[in-house]
Amino acid sequence: MSEYSVALGKLYGWITHALELRINDVVARRNQKAKERELRQEAIDREAERQEKRSQLLEEAIAKFEEDNKMDQPDKPEGAEPAVDDDGNPVDDDEDDGIKFDEEEFDAKFDDENPPTEIPPDVVDDIDNDFNIEIDD
Repeated sequence: MSEYSVALGKLYGWITHALELRINDVVARRNQKAKERELRQEAIDREAERQEKRSQLLEEAIAKFEEDNKMDQPDKPEGAEPAVDDDGNPVDDDEDDGIKFDEEEFDAKFDDENPPTEIPPDVVDDIDNDFNIEIDD
């Protein structure tokens, strides 16, 4: 092209360079968005594992709490009827004892030992209206 016209050769070189830069920019941004999606998914998975661990430890803590408090309570006689309120509904004796499992304290202790995972915001794809070429990875 430069042999025909120096000006057209320079213009052609500039346009070719501009297109290469644009393609590299689009590829880099697509790769960055893919990495951000991957990091977000990893954070979501870690938080799901943490919540699963929390629920498992909560069940174990409640079972241990109930077992410990069951030993502290006197056994009911065999023939004793369950307590009922004025309407005839059965009354749960555990509520009368005033001893309840403190789930807020458990959550605070669990969060101290296993801090929550910060999940990044949703990844929004860039719209490249000027670039319709599919890039092979």
